[in-house]
Amino acid sequence: MPLDDTPSAPAAVIVTSGRARALGLAIEQASAGGLLRLAHVGIDDHVAYAQYSPRHMLHATLRAEGAASIGRVSGRTWKAPNRRGAISFTPAGVDRSASVRAGSIMGLEIGLDPWFVEDACEQTLPEDWHAVFNSSDAKTFAVADALAAAASSPECDPLRRDSLLLVLARHVGRAYASADRRRDDGWLHPAALARIVDRIRAAPGDPHSLADMAREAGLGISAFVCACRGATGRTPAAFVSHLRLQLAAEALRNAELSIAEVAAACGFASASHFVRTFRAATCSTPGRWRRAQG
Repeated sequence: MPLDDTPSAPAAVIVTSGRARALGLAIEQASAGGLLRLAHVGIDDHVAYAQYSPRHMLHATLRAEGAASIGRVSGRTWKAPNRRGAISFTPAGVDRSASVRAGSIMGLEIGLDPWFVEDACEQTLPEDWHAVFNSSDAKTFAVADALAAAASSPECDPLRRDSLLLVLARHVGRAYASADRRRDDGWLHPAALARIVDRIRAAPGDPHSLADMAREAGLGISAFVCACRGATGRTPAAFVSHLRLQLAAEALRNAELSIAEVAAACGFASASHFVRTFRAATCSTPGRWRRAQG
């Protein structure tokens, strides 16, 4: 998985009639796996639009007043109210259109690159994805709600955001593409994941034992191993190593830090251990990767 932030091409959205006006919140962030847009809009009469994207598009309604919607995806029509917790999902490369009546909506739109979802699910996914419109999906909404909170924070933590995106991509593959589940798959609540990510970011050099992380998640050790593997696709130890590598990628952008200093700051046993781990993950040495970033 790439360590650099590579913005994806935005979805093509064409408003065919009506008008929406901004009510305040408007945030857009790019990550290695896709794009997040958080917006609060008001609709005076109605808005009709058509959308197409090379990414899988997921929309979570965080707040809504009025604003009943009619959506059409792949020849199927839905009529459903906008309400907190409503989830809409459109597979990559599929046209979607909708008409929204008067009201206000605050929502998070997440574009997930197909390769990112397949990497998260550790398999090539089938082509028969399932589209939904203003549906109920408590797990998807829990992750989207946590992502919205991270994105709207004055100091958005990319490590927390990208960890939540990984969990979301893995869940999306299961929920909408029937990705195969492993016997050890479990569910790690986004709030618990965020606490663990924050703990590792605050002290990457600490041991972060299995018992400590399980306690932070409020689970027994066996349940935590299952939940971490199911949510992130990694064992707890591999997830800690992944986060340390993400922190190292951030630190490498500071040209004043030597490779040895980056290794020590990010919790690696030695500079040689850091170089081996970094090369295994990126097929590049830290020095070469730093030069490629310009």
